Amino acid sequence: YVFSKLPPRVQDKVIEAYFGSSGIQYTMGRVPINSCDFSLTTYSFDDVAGDFKLEHFDEDVSHDQKLLIPFIKKAMEASSRDLLLLASPWSPPAWMKEPVNSSQTMDGSADPLGLMQSQSVLGSWARYISKWVTAYQALGVPIWGITVQNEPLFAAPWEACKHTAEFQASFLSRFLGPTMKAEHRNVKIFSYDHNKDALLDWARTVYSDRSAAQYVDGMAFHWYSGPNRLLDGTYGYDELRKLAEEFPSKTALASEACSCPGVELNSWTRAQRFAHDAIFDLLNGATGWIDWNLLLDSKGGPNHKNNVCDAPIIAYEDYSDVHMQPKFYFMGHLSKHVMSGSRRIDAHVVGNFHFQKFDTEMMPGIPLGMYPCENGPRQAWKMTPEGKLAMEYKSSMFKGQLCTTGKGELSLNDCDDAAGAGAFHFMGAELHSVAKPGKCIKVRGRHYGSPVDVVDSSEGCTMFNTVPFLGQILDQSTGYCLTSGWPLLSGVAFQTPYGHSVLVLLNEAEVGTPLLITDQFMHTSINTYIRPKTMQTFSW
Repeated sequence: YVFSKLPPRVQDKVIEAYFGSSGIQYTMGRVPINSCDFSLTTYSFDDVAGDFKLEHFDEDVSHDQKLLIPFIKKAMEASSRDLLLLASPWSPPAWMKEPVNSSQTMDGSADPLGLMQSQSVLGSWARYISKWVTAYQALGVPIWGITVQNEPLFAAPWEACKHTAEFQASFLSRFLGPTMKAEHRNVKIFSYDHNKDALLDWARTVYSDRSAAQYVDGMAFHWYSGPNRLLDGTYGYDELRKLAEEFPSKTALASEACSCPGVELNSWTRAQRFAHDAIFDLLNGATGWIDWNLLLDSKGGPNHKNNVCDAPIIAYEDYSDVHMQPKFYFMGHLSKHVMSGSRRIDAHVVGNFHFQKFDTEMMPGIPLGMYPCENGPRQAWKMTPEGKLAMEYKSSMFKGQLCTTGKGELSLNDCDDAAGAGAFHFMGAELHSVAKPGKCIKVRGRHYGSPVDVVDSSEGCTMFNTVPFLGQILDQSTGYCLTSGWPLLSGVAFQTPYGHSVLVLLNEAEVGTPLLITDQFMHTSINTYIRPKTMQTFSW
């Protein structure tokens, strides 16, 4: 809709910016099956109740031919690379759903299952999805993959349909899997399509059902996480890493990320968070990363439920032109240089930030992890008089001290919250709880980003070393430093299908850092400098 309101020259600019050879060359996109909250209205392609044979299904998908399909075709024409489209249903037609408050509607969902459980409904819904794929392909828009259901654990106030993992496995094995493989054998099927916090449990349930697993190419997941939207893109990477380790033959695909609520013009923080999430998803086993909205109006819509969000490109209020957000340029470092078919290669990335006093990006709720020591403020700990591990922080929204919590996975919170709960003291080289005798801090693993928990001492406590003048707390077994969130400097490296090496770096610090890049395989070394608050790509 927003694209259609732009003058032709601006439309051409948007298409070239995203898909053209002079732009950032996106190669993946996501399309809703039926309406979603960012549609102008709620709609489906068969609103005739009880039409189990789908005789009234709109095989021309007339609604989408007005605006959506012409946009996709322009993107396909502009792209010099293959454009892979992932399709996801937010809701089946209302007549297929369990009523909520005596009403059948596409908005919202019954709990725990939104679909009616009759064989006729389940079979019709599977055929509906297949017919939608057929309709798009008949119009010259090939569909690369589908997800079974968008956000199946959320009864959203907009289009939604709740699933359980057990139900989705059954639906895949008995209905959707056989139907898609019979009619669209080459279309990939992804399960889940929700936040990372429940990703591993969902995957274990679906993959343990062999009749379902045979149809599932992988798990799709979203970036939303933590107790509020400010923490989106900060949690769940260890879940993703475990998923890749347990199911190495299956794909993990980041299928949605969107900064909400509303639009923040020129937000560097939102751009950094997008880049951080993409880098850490790729480091932990993801094979692709899809943004959500490409283009929104000046308020972050239209959205028929006012769930307004941000986008890399925002239209002017009068639609005369568009504004390129920082996240557009940040994402281009990955989309343009890490092309389809690239393989991730190991990269050891460590900065040196001993001249920066405060971290401007930390906030309450940020998790702790173990990372290489970079002499920065995210690893500069102080012990409060109560024994809490604290660090200074300063940003546009928060300032002061943040302290560790004292239960479950360690994270940062206001130092005045739950006084004493996050207080620790050293017993030898171990950190033990002051308020809860028999509890101590344990690092879960020896890998980059290992999470840090408070556990019963019987599970074994991690032994630490300290460097008092730097405030560092190091795991004796790995030499990694206790870190609030993640390092200021992070990066991911790939080898392209053409044999080139690509290293994408993100520096979130207020200061730059020198860096020596060494490629052990190509015997190449580069002495360079990473500027503050930037994303940089090196290719050789």
